[in-house]
Amino acid sequence: MTYLDEINSYAKEVHQNSVDKGFWEPNNGLIFYIKQCAMIHSEVSELVDAISKGYPEEEVVEEMADIVVRLCDLWQGMADDGVVETKLSDALIEKSIKNKSRPRMHGKLA
Repeated sequence: MTYLDEINSYAKEVHQNSVDKGFWEPNNGLIFYIKQCAMIHSEVSELVDAISKGYPEEEVVEEMADIVVRLCDLWQGMADDGVVETKLSDALIEKSIKNKSRPRMHGKLA
């Protein structure tokens, strides 16, 4: 088990909490998933706000955690609904490999 495999377990944990709190039902559908993406976007906006307004470090990092929690929750919910099959850890590994092979700044001029 690699450290990235732990993210799959973490996703199960945070998703189960969301289910227990009534935020998920089985087979939620496309509109629900899109709304969850919008919630992730909202968390990113809160992070931008926290950084730009010079909030204390703990608040900035908490906003980062909110993004990770919501993303893991969405992935696990979609996996449970049979919408995605790829493990989040596998996708992260593949993306890291892809990014390592890309040119500096992805070939764009600064």
